[in-house]
Amino acid sequence: MKNICSEEALSELLQSSPAVLVLYGGASCGVCQAIKPRLEKLASEEFPKLVTAYIDCQEKPGQIYFPGFSSASRLI
Repeated sequence: MKNICSEEALSELLQSSPAVLVLYGGASCGVCQAIKPRLEKLASEEFPKLVTAYIDCQEKPGQIYFPGFSSASRLI
């Protein structure tokens, strides 16, 4: 799973890959940390062409937007 640390990195990944699964989470989110390895395993075994990415929205709150979403969709 690729760690995305900037809006530019996310934009580049989305433009260069035909299929991307983005997980937004944080270190203090138990659910996020529990599903992250499961998603990685599932993607690699069942969807080998799928690129997986992780955005820590607690580390950089409100700084990484998903392209095409309005400003009201910002992560807080």
